[in-house]
Amino acid sequence: AAMACLGVSVAALSCSAGELASYGVGRVHHRDAPCRTADTAAALAGVSAGVTPALLQYRAALSEAPAQKQYPEGQVCEAAETDFLHHSGELDFAMGRMCAERQSEYREELRKAMDIRLPMRIKDMVRVADEIVERLDKEDPGGDKWPEALEAFRKLRDLEAQDIIAFRETWTDEDTRLLLRLDNRSGAWTDEPHATSEGIRARLPSLSDLDAFRRRRRLAIVGSGKSLEGKGLGGEIDAHEEVARFNKFQIFRNDTGERTSLQVLNRWVRGEPGIGAVDLETSGSFHSICWRFNQRGAFAGKATAAAQHEDASPPLFFVRPAARCGLEGIGDFTPGFLFTWLFGTLFEEASLYGFAASSGREHIAVPGGLLDFEHQVYGHLHSLRRNHTPTLAL
Repeated sequence: AAMACLGVSVAALSCSAGELASYGVGRVHHRDAPCRTADTAAALAGVSAGVTPALLQYRAALSEAPAQKQYPEGQVCEAAETDFLHHSGELDFAMGRMCAERQSEYREELRKAMDIRLPMRIKDMVRVADEIVERLDKEDPGGDKWPEALEAFRKLRDLEAQDIIAFRETWTDEDTRLLLRLDNRSGAWTDEPHATSEGIRARLPSLSDLDAFRRRRRLAIVGSGKSLEGKGLGGEIDAHEEVARFNKFQIFRNDTGERTSLQVLNRWVRGEPGIGAVDLETSGSFHSICWRFNQRGAFAGKATAAAQHEDASPPLFFVRPAARCGLEGIGDFTPGFLFTWLFGTLFEEASLYGFAASSGREHIAVPGGLLDFEHQVYGHLHSLRRNHTPTLAL
């Protein structure tokens, strides 16, 4: 909406609508969104010329001081729902502010939780991840090629879904406190006059749900790219017990298959009814919580565990607020990469489709960010598969 006000042609952009959304520019939900003036205009000037960094400048412009007033605690979700100038900035700002207050404690609590939990990850995948790190170290002995990405992958390698996803058994009083700092209205998080940890836990899936999910053994992770076109892999994909797809996926029976049991979402996508949802938003986790888990949120109504037990609706998996505050360095990985390592490695067999322009079973290399690094990791997985070693296949 802001770009339309400024006369910027989306067709002139060098990036896709999905990339726009990932920078917080796309999918504006407010029809009366006002135009920013000099700061936004200057940032978008580069966008019309196809300069991708201008997207980051525009994203930063929305977070500058004039538009970034601090709402009183307990009113952040409500304000972000009604005010465009803050809906993509204020929640990020609030998350950073709240996390910073106890950053070291959140990280220590996450480490302790990881130390005492029973692992669910397939043992072979622990070995495979170690071998990939070893290979990457050999390729870059000086540590100059991708030092930050490799360090982030080491941290991701040790994480499991149960460490950061909100479950009844893992939800803490600190998670509840953070929710109430976002929205303290009656009825926001539970039907109680004042939300309690017990009431919130009743809306969450259980670790037994995650265990039942992984015991289905075979998972197809289907990308949204065009690399499946003409490959005729639809039947192979549908033969998996679980099929995960991303955001606003498209279905072409012969190439993509028809079945979908899990939808991996970013903060901008509502999700399809009747399909289990995994929200792995890390750059704007509080958006997802306010919009998706809040009972008054824009995406309210997506299934929770309470609904699951009453009418067999699928659950919603999202990142615990305190766990998000404790995470270090993994926020720049794509949702597909995060899902692969947090969920895919729980299965005896997980196969990736639609991540490349060649076979339909590999990952496409996209310059910039951590995508090149992700491509390198997927390449090693493909190589290891030829040696018949991993349970995660491309």
